[in-house]
Amino acid sequence: MKSNRRTFLGLAAGAVAIPLTGCAPGGSAPSADQSSAPSSVNTDPASIPATTLTVMDTWTDKTSMQAQWLVAVNAAFTAKYPNIKVKRNSATFDDINKTLKLKLSDASTPDVVPANNGWQGIGTFAKARLILNLDPYAKAYGWDARIPKTIAMQHQLAPDGSQIGTGSFFGMPIAQGGFITVYYNRGKLEKLGLSVPTTFDEFKQALAAAKSGGEVPMAIGTQDQWLSTTTLFAVMNVFADKNKIADFVYGIGGTAADTGMKEAAAIYQEWAKSGYLPKNFAGTPGSDSGQAFVDGTGVFYFYYSDSLPFKTKEVANRFGTFLLPTEGELHATGASNQNFSIASKSKSADAAALYLDFVSSTQAGDIAVKTGVTPFNGSFVAPAEAGALLRDEIAELNAVQETDGFVPYFDWASPTMLDTMGAQTQLLLAGRVTPDQLVAACQKDYEAFRKTQGK
Repeated sequence: MKSNRRTFLGLAAGAVAIPLTGCAPGGSAPSADQSSAPSSVNTDPASIPATTLTVMDTWTDKTSMQAQWLVAVNAAFTAKYPNIKVKRNSATFDDINKTLKLKLSDASTPDVVPANNGWQGIGTFAKARLILNLDPYAKAYGWDARIPKTIAMQHQLAPDGSQIGTGSFFGMPIAQGGFITVYYNRGKLEKLGLSVPTTFDEFKQALAAAKSGGEVPMAIGTQDQWLSTTTLFAVMNVFADKNKIADFVYGIGGTAADTGMKEAAAIYQEWAKSGYLPKNFAGTPGSDSGQAFVDGTGVFYFYYSDSLPFKTKEVANRFGTFLLPTEGELHATGASNQNFSIASKSKSADAAALYLDFVSSTQAGDIAVKTGVTPFNGSFVAPAEAGALLRDEIAELNAVQETDGFVPYFDWASPTMLDTMGAQTQLLLAGRVTPDQLVAACQKDYEAFRKTQGK
């Protein structure tokens, strides 16, 4: 990312009470964006009432390094602000997607929730006035200045609720994140006499060499529909400019055919036909395939940074990671690991905003580095004691920031796109639909949603 976009300001100090209007201009009915904005905010920790915040996250495995990071962040937050305690409430990504709307509608809702980005998450919840407009806090804490623009867009919604990627903050990126990355087994790659690919052609050649060498080239399990899309999203970046994908996702312009999906789908389908994927990959849950990869099945694995079940740094360092090479400037599908939003029914919004400020800060990013997971919201230097995997990840983060190369997830384009893409990609890998049919299904989903918006 260019230096003029890498500006990180110090945290605001002292009491800040900001009066705000809650009505739309001209006396018309309030928009979703304006109606959920607090009328005043307090950012003075000393005068925020003592409370216990309930924070929901997706890390149900307490032994995971990501969960360990959040525990350390929460401890540091409480040490800094002892009048505010934090109670974790974890659930799986799938469970949260299915139940979060009901939780947000209930009076006992968690204060801080991991609403997904895009229309499936903050777009839908903001229009339903279930999560707060965070603009008053963004101004008070300086979030709009210290969060990189391409990352800030992932957490914003237009004032009239008509478009994601612009307008008001409805969430904040935590200081731990990453990309859809390509993991590799260091020992297997060395045994095959291969180096880390630096071009897409080299990567394809490495897959063929792995198959010839008797290895499973790509570990994967696609029983979970959403996980079947992971590889597709990464390969799309090889065939499309980052702006083409972003323009479609954010509703600025273009079609699904402009995003590299057809070309990526054709290659993905060919890999399945060529036997590059494990036997019974279609019936294998994603978590099982990740564990199998960690246990030694497969040379490569497309997955999310820090999301494999590494129990120790020693195990993690048996693996490396790289971003799939793209033409021109490097770009990759990436975001903070969770978007944290504040429930509109939270009784402790000021305390929750203080928590969001901390969990997105450079200090929280430094804790990520110490924990051994990918930091976010800044540039970081790997310490001398950092393991090989963490050094790979920090290098990826810094490289993508240099090119301003954060690409939004394609499924954010509509509330139902993830389901559509997941089902269609499963059919694609089974040879039951063509790449053209996949693209057409995604375009149909997008147009149906746009029609509900009057577009």
